[in-house]
Amino acid sequence: MGVSTTYRAALRTVARLAGSRVGAAVANTVGLQPRSIWCLHRFVRPGDAWTGDSVETVGHIIRVLSARGVRFVALDDLLSGAPLGGPAVAVTVDDGYADFATHAWPMFKALRCPVSLFLTTGPVVERQWFWGDYLDHALSRLPRPHVDIELVGMRVELTDPERRRRMGRQLRGALKLVPDDERRAVLADLARQAGVDATEAPTAPYRALEPVQVEQLAAEGVQFGAHTVTHPILSRCSAAVARWEITESVRIVGAMTGRPVTTFAYPNGMLHDYGAREVAVLGAIGVPVAVTTSRGRVVDTADRLRLPRLVFRADLGVMSRRVMGYPLSL
Repeated sequence: MGVSTTYRAALRTVARLAGSRVGAAVANTVGLQPRSIWCLHRFVRPGDAWTGDSVETVGHIIRVLSARGVRFVALDDLLSGAPLGGPAVAVTVDDGYADFATHAWPMFKALRCPVSLFLTTGPVVERQWFWGDYLDHALSRLPRPHVDIELVGMRVELTDPERRRRMGRQLRGALKLVPDDERRAVLADLARQAGVDATEAPTAPYRALEPVQVEQLAAEGVQFGAHTVTHPILSRCSAAVARWEITESVRIVGAMTGRPVTTFAYPNGMLHDYGAREVAVLGAIGVPVAVTTSRGRVVDTADRLRLPRLVFRADLGVMSRRVMGYPLSL
C-alpha cells in the first residue's frame, strides 16, 4: 500500500470517527473545545414556494450533535473565552425573512438553541424587496424570450422557468461584482421593461419580518445584529453609502429591539465584499463583533471584526466533523 493510499485510508477513518459519538468522546477527553459559528438564511417546510434549509433537517442535526456533547450557545458566550465544556456552536441567521418567525424560531425555541439574527432593515421597516428577489421578480415578468445585460455582457434566456431561474442566479452573481450604482440602474431598467412597480410590496415568498415580529422575537430571546439597510456589496459602494448602510442599520435595529447593537454581518461576506474601510466604520461606532462567510472556526486570536463562519449544510456527517474540530476538508 503506497503512502498516498495509506493517507487516504487514514483520512476516511478519521472522517468516520469525527462524526460519531466516539469522535465526540475523543474531542472532549483530550480537552478540545473547537468553537464554530453557523450561517443560515432561509427555512422551508414541505410545499413552500421558495428554497432554503429544511426546518426538520436543521432541528435533527442540532438534536443529534447536542446528544453527542456539542454545546449550542449564544454568540456572546462563544466569544467570551470562558470554558464551554467541549465543542461549541453559535447559530446565526442572515437577512430576516418572515420564515424565521413562522418556521425557524419555533424549532430553535423548542430545542432551547440560542440564535442571532442579522437584520437587513429596509425590507423590514420600509417593506422593500431584497434586491436579488426583485431581480427574479422582474425577470419573471419580462415579455420577451431573452434580455441582454450589457453591463456584464450577458444574454439572459427566459424561455422556460428553470432556465430563467438558473440564468437569474448567474446574473445575480455578476451584479455583485459591479459598482453599486450601476447595479441599481440595471435593476431599475429591468423593472421598467417588465412593468414592475418598485413601490409594490414583496409577494409572499419574498416577505421579510414585520417590525412587530422583531419586537416579539427580541422579547423571547432572539439576539439581533445589523446587516445593512439594502444588502449591497459594501466594497462596491462609495465610502458615504457604505457608512450610511452600516450606521443606519445599526441605529434601526437598536431602535426596534431597545437594546444596543453589538454585532454586524457583512452582506455576502467574502473577502472581496468588505474591507478595512467597513471594519473602521464599525470600530468607530462601537460595534465590537462582525461576521463574514469566510470558512473557518473561531480561535482565540481571531479578529473580532472579521470572524469566520461555517455555512450550514444539510449533512449530519459533514456538520459533525466540522464542529468537532477535524480538518474542514474532511
